[in-house]
Amino acid sequence: MDFTILRYFQMAAKEQSISKAADELYISRQALSKAIKRLEEQLGIRLITPAAQGIRLTPQGEEVYAAVQHILSVWDDTISSIALNQQKSSLIRVGYGHNSYNLWPNDHMRHYMEQCPKVRLEFKSLPPDQLVDELYHGSLDLIISNVRPKGKEFACLPIVRRPVYALVGCQDPLANQDVITPKDLSGRHVYFIPYDQIGVARFSQLMECFDLEYIPMVSPDSTITTLCNELAFHCGVFITSAIFWATSPQSGFRLKPFDTCLPHAVFNLDINAITLRSATERQDIRQYVEYLRDHVKAEFKQEDGL
Repeated sequence: MDFTILRYFQMAAKEQSISKAADELYISRQALSKAIKRLEEQLGIRLITPAAQGIRLTPQGEEVYAAVQHILSVWDDTISSIALNQQKSSLIRVGYGHNSYNLWPNDHMRHYMEQCPKVRLEFKSLPPDQLVDELYHGSLDLIISNVRPKGKEFACLPIVRRPVYALVGCQDPLANQDVITPKDLSGRHVYFIPYDQIGVARFSQLMECFDLEYIPMVSPDSTITTLCNELAFHCGVFITSAIFWATSPQSGFRLKPFDTCLPHAVFNLDINAITLRSATERQDIRQYVEYLRDHVKAEFKQEDGL
């Protein structure tokens, strides 16, 4: 049995949607559908059936899903245990974008090193272009960033996906809406901090698609206090990510989901682990990436924290 197919089925069952599962797995919908079809043919049973909002498991599919959960859990635990016992002392030199370090504070690093005492981590903060350059020239083993370098020599491993939100004042009428769309921002001052790593050019193109203008907060001293003062004075809206604000709560403001109705990839808000393909065989790097996938979460409270 191909474990990859089992993981594909596991994700589809979890998301109850072929499209959502394909996005999470970074494969096409067609590839995911074919994989599940192949699993159904191997087992001789129907696992999924169409539903109003996606898919649902058949009764037999529910049984297979429970078994797959158990099989993959046992397999992953076994592989991790073997790898830990065979692992030699090693060093992973990790580079990260300036605004990405919020994702794994010191307690994450400490917990990982307690779990894997034979692995030592060194961190270095650099601008995105320098991160890729140092990785390519061997000064770094792994970089954590929104950047997706082009080239077959790089391996891009997604860690976490960051949702997009609009920050508005509590007294703003938009604060009463469940979701904010670009149409709601017509005639508004829209702010954006470029080093939040969405990408200036891409964000500019996005705003132009909706005939909206935005004001980039490009100054290095564009502090949260300065930004909030601008929002309050101009009745503006700040487009941001949950992680950026989760570590900087402010009173008098609310985060509201910002929905463009466009594919998630337009924003490129995924946090990725990027390494050279020649280094992907290193067990210590793969193990650390898997740890980040399991422990790094984009958490915030929409109504309570801000």
